[in-house]
Amino acid sequence: MLFPVGFCTLDLPDFNLLTGLFALCPLAVIAKRPGCSRQGVFRKGGLVFCGNFAGP
Repeated sequence: MLFPVGFCTLDLPDFNLLTGLFALCPLAVIAKRPGCSRQGVFRKGGLVFCGNFAGP
């Protein structure tokens, strides 16, 4: 019952969940979107993982 509240508190200020990152960023790299690179995906993935691991 608390998951929707926690999800909204992450989603409203534009924070990322690791699962969303794994779903959307590789698609942007495959589609060759401007500003998207493999290094950027790995960098952002590492930052999001560390933030999710550290907790709020």
